[in-house]
Amino acid sequence: MSDAAAIPRDPGLQPERTALSWTRTSFAVAVNALLLLREGLVADRTSLVAASVVLFAGACVILAVGRRRRRALSSPASRSRCRCRTRGSSSARPSWPA
Repeated sequence: MSDAAAIPRDPGLQPERTALSWTRTSFAVAVNALLLLREGLVADRTSLVAASVVLFAGACVILAVGRRRRRALSSPASRSRCRCRTRGSSSARPSWPA
């Protein structure tokens, strides 16, 4: 079991999928903010315009968090710190009543 801890972690495509999901989410929020802005400008409703500004700011925050996460997942330091536990490496096993 100690030999498994010495093996470097292979993240595979998981960091890329995570980064893409953050980007996709921020894009979806930004599109909804633009649609809300358009509706607010057409209907001359300042509450919709204000809501669209808040949504667009949220999209920017989501994008920034996603970029930060991408850098954290792709850094060599995070790869060496992450240790995946295998199914049998747990020292505490549940005891089931017989």
